[in-house]
Amino acid sequence: MPAACTRLALSQVGKSSSLTMQPILFTRFSALGDVASSLRVVDAAAMAWPERDLTFVTHERYLSLVKLLRVNCDVRGYGRPESAFPDFWSLRRWIDQQRPLVIDLHGSTRTRVLRWMGDRRDWRVLRKKRFQRRSLCQGNDQALPADERVQQNQAGLLDLEMPLDRSWLVHPHPVPSGILLVPGAAWAWKRWSPQRFGDLARRLSRRGHRVQILLSSGDGLDLDGVDWGHAELLLDLPLMDCFAHLAGAQAVVSNDTGFAHVAEGLGRPVLVLIGPTDQRMGAAPQSSNLWARAVHLGLDCQPCSQKGDRPCRVPGRPCLDSLSVAQVEESLLRLIDDFSTFGHKICRDGGSQ
Repeated sequence: MPAACTRLALSQVGKSSSLTMQPILFTRFSALGDVASSLRVVDAAAMAWPERDLTFVTHERYLSLVKLLRVNCDVRGYGRPESAFPDFWSLRRWIDQQRPLVIDLHGSTRTRVLRWMGDRRDWRVLRKKRFQRRSLCQGNDQALPADERVQQNQAGLLDLEMPLDRSWLVHPHPVPSGILLVPGAAWAWKRWSPQRFGDLARRLSRRGHRVQILLSSGDGLDLDGVDWGHAELLLDLPLMDCFAHLAGAQAVVSNDTGFAHVAEGLGRPVLVLIGPTDQRMGAAPQSSNLWARAVHLGLDCQPCSQKGDRPCRVPGRPCLDSLSVAQVEESLLRLIDDFSTFGHKICRDGGSQ
């Protein structure tokens, strides 16, 4: 492990020495990006207490992601008949038997019900700050500090300081992918137009870059008339294959979506196009690592929703529609150039790269 990472790990142990060696159970059930971001806290905890037993419980469909963690952690699924915990009752019984310190990284109604089902003394729950978030979406930009991050608040549940410039996910078989564009997102209001992604792909190809487009038919994108140029389309890949392409990408350009969080965790240069959402409420990127950046116009109407699931209240959706292809291309090329200069400082797999 590089000296920088070692010093950080030792400082974390000192700061959190008041905690016993009680096992820790982390819970985070949805969604893909939120789980990927939360795993950074598990990585920091494993660095701080390498001898401590850590368990992470998430929905069964996200197990393939959690198994990409760089550190040792017992990973258990929830929510399906074949899962380690098919339902809340089985999970609650396990908690009552093992008596871990439970770190609720979500603070949802579901996990609060789980807490109230039995002894709740050894629980630490993420505060949602719903009032502040609502005020932020109503135009009060002072409702939350500019440097507020959900990821940092999660780390605060254990008094952890997360190391900089350290990836927390690693794929065993990355696929070299050139520049990877991700035009999909769960909600249409968060999507930069596919036509502009196509324009960006053609411009990058003309510069000599290999370009790939990660697409899912479930995204419901209107791709009629989109000219991708010489880019390669990757359609409906299995989730683990998507992770492999993200892990091997020269750089990733994405809307605020789960794959942006995954790319950030894998330590790949990722440029996130921010529209109606906000990093203070969980939008990617969550870290201040050198390889993760956001393009954000900072309009008065931003943000307008936590998830990007509400119709735009301003005609024309200026937060994304005013974002030009030239702006995104310039930001991406600057990111790639900076990463080629400083990327060797990233702590990965116990060594420098």
